[in-house]
Amino acid sequence: MGVKTDPVNTSQINGQFRVYQRPAGSYLVIRIDTSVAHLGGVSHPARVYTTAGMRAFDLNNVDSVSGVSATTLPDQSYNTLSTYPGTIKVLLSQNVQDVTISQGQFK
Repeated sequence: MGVKTDPVNTSQINGQFRVYQRPAGSYLVIRIDTSVAHLGGVSHPARVYTTAGMRAFDLNNVDSVSGVSATTLPDQSYNTLSTYPGTIKVLLSQNVQDVTISQGQFK
């Protein structure tokens, strides 16, 4: 029916994230711009990828209203996660996984 267009300029939208230290593991909070959080009308999948672009593990979805996700990661120590060489990506929706609305490097 036509060329698929990207609904947002993904190169201009960056998420913020913070790793908190816990007695066991770590706690990761992601925040994306709420002006784009509502796109797709649903919560957005959030994932961690390796430097090779492979999916490492999933995070809690980013809420479409608040633009925030918080995930407890008992298997990821603070020191390891805060210097992880991979990437966090927040995707448009479960159905549109090829559109990244937010991306951030750990270091």
